[in-house]
Amino acid sequence: MIRLKLQDETLEELTYSDILEQGKNWKTEQEKIEAEQRELAAKALKLENERIKRLSESVLMSCYSKVFLFRLYQVVQEFY
Repeated sequence: MIRLKLQDETLEELTYSDILEQGKNWKTEQEKIEAEQRELAAKALKLENERIKRLSESVLMSCYSKVFLFRLYQVVQEFY
């Protein structure tokens, strides 16, 4: 009913077969939209997981790098 009002159509102008056809068309459109949304959600999840993986690897490198520099600094201080 709401969809008919948005399309400026009245129920009295439509036959039963028109109503069924529009219902089937609307259902297929909705299924297509839902499939696209699922694809986008899966793609976003994949990208997020890749981003998290890259960030976790870079954080580990950063931690090792800081430890190495700190130890090198200690050695240099002891030397002088």
